[in-house]
Amino acid sequence: MRGLPDPVPARAGGGWPRGAVVRAGSMVRRRVLPRSAPVRMFGRLERKAISDGTAQATVNGAGTATVRVGPVHWGETWYPASADIATTSGVDDSSTCAFYLGVISAATQIGGQSYAGGGDTMAWSARPVQFGEQVYAVWSGGNPGDIATMRVTGDADVIV
Repeated sequence: MRGLPDPVPARAGGGWPRGAVVRAGSMVRRRVLPRSAPVRMFGRLERKAISDGTAQATVNGAGTATVRVGPVHWGETWYPASADIATTSGVDDSSTCAFYLGVISAATQIGGQSYAGGGDTMAWSARPVQFGEQVYAVWSGGNPGDIATMRVTGDADVIV
């Protein structure tokens, strides 16, 4: 076709700019990104007690409350020993509480369900909690207006 511009910009040797396109069937190797640097390169890991493992929520009119906690600092890993729950009604509270790791679903429930939502302790039997993950406590059948509290205790690896 005469007079129409070439759709490929002209360069010495013609064709696409070098590296822009790999021809089908060619044996050209593609670049592979290097691995990410390990967390330990940015500081020294130190084992300390979990310092920010407590959270609270108010029980709503339907009698439910959801509390979540988890590592908040980059590279931090928690090794929980137990999770304590309580409500302001205390032993008079007949609510139930279930624990979850990661997301709230039947597949991620850990430690079963506590039938003493007003005050109980769950021994930790799940895997460690990585940065970005959350531990959830979900109350049902609670007294509206109560404050529901969860406290996760144990050790944590933190970068110092």
